[in-house]
Amino acid sequence: MFIKAESVGGKPEMMDTLKDFLKQIIDKNGFEYLNSNAFDIYENLIESETIDHRYARILLLTLLAKVYERANNKDVDISTLSKHIQKELFLKKNIADDFAFLYQTLFRAENISEWDNKYAKGLKEFCAREWSFPWQGFEVWYAGSVHVDCSYTAEVMIRVCDKKLVEEDMKKLVETNPFIAATEIYKKYHDELCKLLDSDFQDYAQAEDYYPPVGEDYDSNYECVLEEFCMKHGFEIISYECDGETSDYEPNDNRRW
Repeated sequence: MFIKAESVGGKPEMMDTLKDFLKQIIDKNGFEYLNSNAFDIYENLIESETIDHRYARILLLTLLAKVYERANNKDVDISTLSKHIQKELFLKKNIADDFAFLYQTLFRAENISEWDNKYAKGLKEFCAREWSFPWQGFEVWYAGSVHVDCSYTAEVMIRVCDKKLVEEDMKKLVETNPFIAATEIYKKYHDELCKLLDSDFQDYAQAEDYYPPVGEDYDSNYECVLEEFCMKHGFEIISYECDGETSDYEPNDNRRW
């Protein structure tokens, strides 16, 4: 049994809006997001002011009831899905028909094929490209009434040399969101490297009580942190540029406080 959009509750435009809204969410975040972020989805929909709030609330109920899991089954037709919604959520038949139609069209063969083709595509793209990892470090070393500014900037070009290590790193992430973008994977690695360098540079700059740090001499530390990071994650270094700088002694001007 196939129910045409114009015969379902008299609100085909609203159902299309909800369907497109859910598809955009799945396209970006994967199916698991529907389960773990139902309230966020509802709040975003309310804030968008594109839908009758009553329908937004019903959508929330269907997400909490995991109706989409039943809909993502080629053996379940609209009539069967509608009856399930009526039973689980105590909804009237016309409203249950609306949402059964929504989920059945959302999980039509065309969309399923599109999602199958996108599976782990971002991970594959990340492994195939070269990536730039910029970083800037800054610390202030104090001694009595004076201080020294110590800074360091670096940028390294990296590429994957061991895909298995990266795949293992990202296994849980891809399972949660198989459609994660390559740029999101890059961001996670970039953030990790920056945190490692921030911590190491702080230790370097504050290591001595009587002798100020020399930003220009941080090269060996940077190389060490970078090499360990790359070895851990299956990366290789293509090239990098770096430069350090140390100021003269300057009066504190109470800036420490």
